[in-house]
Amino acid sequence: MDPVPMGTCRLPDPEPSFEPGRTYLVTASTLDGARLFRDGTRLRVLRRALLSALSGQGWAVVAWVALPNHYHVLARAPERRDGPGAWVSAAHVLSARDLNVLDGTPGRPVWNRATVTPIADEAAWLAGVRYVMENPVRHGYVRTVETWPFGWACETSDRADPALMARVMSARCDRVVVSDALHVLGSACAPVATP
Repeated sequence: MDPVPMGTCRLPDPEPSFEPGRTYLVTASTLDGARLFRDGTRLRVLRRALLSALSGQGWAVVAWVALPNHYHVLARAPERRDGPGAWVSAAHVLSARDLNVLDGTPGRPVWNRATVTPIADEAAWLAGVRYVMENPVRHGYVRTVETWPFGWACETSDRADPALMARVMSARCDRVVVSDALHVLGSACAPVATP
């Protein structure tokens, strides 16, 4: 993938035709899969950027997870004509700026383009929630989803609707397709320090 010029970020490419009110799965990885968000401080930067950008653009978060070299967000679009590019751009600019301040690397490019997948139906919605929720376990960071502090599952596990969670856990998520780059990245993950 061609490098990103300093001070810019990649928008979703290509962005699917956008439908207001529809749910989308958005995924982005860091450039070259670098574990730039390698500790609790940096993962909190990413969490804050994602949730602030989503809220600021009026998107309703269904599920999210932040990991050292990528994130996944399942969110419902507002009832207006703004696609995910606006919140993705805001999240990438904010997280890159704050991360680079922490690391003393001003202008360093951080993100690859995000992939945006529209959710077609309830089965895809349930599979998407499970996929996002289980991502830290799949990559070997934790043994149970509730113990990864940088995701939706940890924040909501004590108040999640048991009937809904049973439906989510019965959904097959082995067919959820994300960027090919992320399949390569997950094979050799080491634990992350979470102070």
